[in-house]
Amino acid sequence: MWLRYTQDLVGKQGSGPFQRQVSEPPVFLYQKDQTNPIVLKGIVLRGYQRGRQLLGCPTANLSVEPYQELLQSLDCGIYFGWAKLQSKLPVYKTVVSVGWNPVFENDQKTIEAHLMADLEDFYGQHLSLLLLGFIRREFKFSSIPALEAAIREDKWVAERVCCT
Repeated sequence: MWLRYTQDLVGKQGSGPFQRQVSEPPVFLYQKDQTNPIVLKGIVLRGYQRGRQLLGCPTANLSVEPYQELLQSLDCGIYFGWAKLQSKLPVYKTVVSVGWNPVFENDQKTIEAHLMADLEDFYGQHLSLLLLGFIRREFKFSSIPALEAAIREDKWVAERVCCT
């Protein structure tokens, strides 16, 4: 598995209300004084179902309990990386939201991964996440369509940054 950072990502302007600036390319974690990728593991929990039902972007939720210390120091926002179910191949590109989900005004932080593959429900399965980089900070969008546009752009970035 190789990671590629391409110039077309630097020049990409968002098409939705969340505009990615030319000066704001994705940042690999090692570029942020983080010497290793972040590994998160756990059983997939049933969340609020907003990703699946409202946003058309199903997510796998992990318990935050084992990661309380990490979550205090980790920037809230959208990360990219790889995901694996049940310790089996294949691995999937993933976009992971870590934070408060300000559009929905959550009262606690969440870890929600969108595996970029057409998968059946996998609640109750073991999920391993490898967070390699940071796409953007979380933001309270003015509308659901604005959030959906940002999610499409986040997925676009992850598709291009993570390659096999």
